[in-house]
Amino acid sequence: MKIIKLDTVESTNEYAKKIASKCENFTIILAKKQRSGRGRLNRKWESPEGGLWISVILKPNFFSSLLSLDTGLAVLKTLKIFGIDSKLKWPNDLLVSEKKICGILLEKSSENVIIGIGLNVNISKMNTENWTSMLMESKKRFNLEEVLDVLINNIKHYYNLYEKKEFSKITEEWKQNSCTLGKNVIVETIPETLSGKAIDIDENGFLILDNGKKINAGDVVHLR
Repeated sequence: MKIIKLDTVESTNEYAKKIASKCENFTIILAKKQRSGRGRLNRKWESPEGGLWISVILKPNFFSSLLSLDTGLAVLKTLKIFGIDSKLKWPNDLLVSEKKICGILLEKSSENVIIGIGLNVNISKMNTENWTSMLMESKKRFNLEEVLDVLINNIKHYYNLYEKKEFSKITEEWKQNSCTLGKNVIVETIPETLSGKAIDIDENGFLILDNGKKINAGDVVHLR
């Protein structure tokens, strides 16, 4: 494993894509801040100093969108170790009381997979809505290196389950910690907007609605 540390970068995922072909498996790009961090559909992701902005370059033997859920579990376990209880919102967010504390962006680049993780750690002010941070939830600051070490160990653990194809362990643990399942939702996908009750995920991590629809990617709105 190699960690490439940067002070400032446009986007850790974009940087990772440029160098992925020359990197070893499990290379990590770490930036103090991003000028043009982004989430799904190129939405801006504010990334000031005080957060963990990383991208992990993986070279898996096979590709499945389960890698996103897999990474979500690693972040959830990390937060729990530091005393913060969070929930998983399908497919790639972690929430505390319905406020986003972490986002995950999974991208495939040739034979490589880039997993971007934006974790709000020691942040008290941002120009976005409905967010929170480890600092705001715990009222204390954290050592970023310590949080990173724990997170990396957890990513390795769940990635090992993925490589061993122990998918049921991943999906069952994800379901136990989900705040999406059981809720009525609206899901925006590229071709259409779907609605229904989220009742399950399948072995690929696809979201299953009570009308039988299976969704592999989309933006979910939880309905009250």
